Amino acid sequence: MAVRRAGITRFFFAAMRSESVRRDQTNLSREGGQHVRLARAMPVKTLGGTWTAETYRIGADIPNWTVTESCDIKLRFTPNDRVDAGKIALVQMILRRFNGTNPDAGLAAQALATGGAAAKAKASRSDGVGHLDRMQNANNPVYGAPNLPVNGSVYNTAVGTFDDHYVTGERTTNNNYQTGATGRAARDAILYDRPNSGGALNDDFMHFETAAISLAGPQKNVWYGSVEWGWTKTNGAIVLLPLAVVSMGTPSARMTALVRKWNTGIDQGGNANIKLKMTVIPGTLSEDDLSTNQKRSTAATTITTARDNVGYFSHTNPKTDRRNGDWLAAAVNGYRPGE
Repeated sequence: MAVRRAGITRFFFAAMRSESVRRDQTNLSREGGQHVRLARAMPVKTLGGTWTAETYRIGADIPNWTVTESCDIKLRFTPNDRVDAGKIALVQMILRRFNGTNPDAGLAAQALATGGAAAKAKASRSDGVGHLDRMQNANNPVYGAPNLPVNGSVYNTAVGTFDDHYVTGERTTNNNYQTGATGRAARDAILYDRPNSGGALNDDFMHFETAAISLAGPQKNVWYGSVEWGWTKTNGAIVLLPLAVVSMGTPSARMTALVRKWNTGIDQGGNANIKLKMTVIPGTLSEDDLSTNQKRSTAATTITTARDNVGYFSHTNPKTDRRNGDWLAAAVNGYRPGE
């Protein structure tokens, strides 16, 4: 965790969130189920917009579904007036524990032992702790989106039109996502997911971080914040994490690392994954960092300092990172607590 102080001002970097799922799990265990059910439905806001879990259920509440160690979610991102984007995509990472172990921890050994294409693809995308939430035969990092041509561009990701039949279980199409946009063609970005681990033990979990990024328009490659959600098995019961902000702007340190890992990985066919631009701004903001004018000013100054650090711009295409930093600094300066 990196901290910058000016009086009572604190600037927290994204790494501060690495233990958040444990804290949320502890809090949930002290609350009644009905209270948690109400709390988890509350929309949350990042600097780029509002996140709403329109559907968020444990497996036992999903009609015509028998895997209790699960949940489902229809997650909507509604951009605010700070956003100017022709296409907004949702990207998601997963951390998982099953039967008391982390399945990602054994992927490298499995790939070495079997030599199989699927095993190699999985291992190439994982850092041994987590991975972006895409199947091994997918080459597009955008959640739910169809594959792109080999050596294609993520900016050509299909717009998609979300199909609510996914929520009801009558899957008449494969559209479990859609990209968002602002302007004349304004619409929200949406995804639907149903993570499940049949036979999970106590303390097993499936936790997710979902982030929004612009793929087109004046703010291309700008990140608009991220949220966490998921489930944990506690004392024999499946308990949902409250929908909560991970990052007000650029994603967490963990997700940043996994995007970079994805960019060096391959799909099941042995072809390179379609790359996703990841900002190198070394920190991001929590809601606590934005509660006073003094904090807003210091946060913007810190972002500017990081953006100008030559070490962070030694790789290719630094201009996109500066664009992300400029947007984030402007958003911080214009932020009003509770807006």
